Amino acid sequence: MLLLGPCLLYLIAFSIYPLIYSLKLSLTDLRAADATGHWIGLRNYGDLLRDEFFWNATKNSAIMVVSSVAIEVVAGVALAMFFNLHLKGSAIVRGILVLPMLITPIVVGVMWRSLLNPDWGLINWAIVALGFEQPNWLGSVEMAMKTLILVDAWQWTPFVFVIVYARLQTLPHEVIEAAEIDGASRWQVLWHIVIPTLRPTLTVLATFFFIWTWNEFLLPLVLLISNDNQNVSIALGTLHGQYTSEPTTTAAAALLGIVPTVIFFLVFQRTLMRGVTVGAIK
Repeated sequence: MLLLGPCLLYLIAFSIYPLIYSLKLSLTDLRAADATGHWIGLRNYGDLLRDEFFWNATKNSAIMVVSSVAIEVVAGVALAMFFNLHLKGSAIVRGILVLPMLITPIVVGVMWRSLLNPDWGLINWAIVALGFEQPNWLGSVEMAMKTLILVDAWQWTPFVFVIVYARLQTLPHEVIEAAEIDGASRWQVLWHIVIPTLRPTLTVLATFFFIWTWNEFLLPLVLLISNDNQNVSIALGTLHGQYTSEPTTTAAAALLGIVPTVIFFLVFQRTLMRGVTVGAIK
C-alpha cells in the first residue's frame, strides 16, 4: 500500500478531485462575478442539451473521430504489412515515415496552415501550377473538416504503423509457413491468421485514438483560419467557452464530453486488457 501511495495521491489531486469538483460545479448556478451559487440540479445539463452549438460540436467530434481513426488504422496496417516484406532500403524509409508523429500538434498546425495558405502556400501553388483550381482548404466549412481529418491522419498514422509493425515481428512464422504449405493464399493467411492475431493490438490503438481524437483541440485551434461554429469540435468549444461564458455550464459540457470515451472504454475493456497483456503496448 505504501508503494501505491504516491500514485494514489497523484490520482486524487489531478484526476478524482477535479472531476468531483466539476460535477459539483455543474449542479449549481455559480457565477464568476460574485462566486456564489445555489443547488439547481440538472438545469445546466438541460440548457446544454438544448444548445444547437453543443450538438454541432458533438457531431463534428464524432465525424473527426470515426474518419481519423479509420484512416489511421487502415493506412497504418497497410504500411506495416508492406514494410514487413523487408525490401531493400526500407529501414531508411521507415525512419522518415515516423517523423510526423514526433512533431508537436501546435507545430503541425502552424506548418500545415502555411502549406495550405491560399496566397503563398506551397500546396496551393503546386495545384495552380498544374492547372487546377485551388481548394479553400481552411476557409470553408466543407473543406475545414476534411483538412483536419487528413492532417490528423498524416501525423498519427505512423504511430499505428510502428505498433503494428512491431507486433508483426512477433508473429509465429511457423504457423504462416504451415498454412502456405497447406495451400493457403496470401489473402487467406492475412484474413485468417494475421488479422486475428493483430485484433487485440488494433483494439488498443483504436481505443486510445478514440480518446485522443475526441479530446483534440490543439490542432483545430491552430489550424483553422475561421472559428466558425461548424468547424469546432466539442473539446475546442469547451476550451473557448463557446457554449456559454458561465463556468457551471462549461463544467457540464466538459463532463458530457467524456461520456462517449468512458462508454467506448467500458465496451472494449476486456479486449483492451488482452491487447496490453499480449504486448500491444510495451
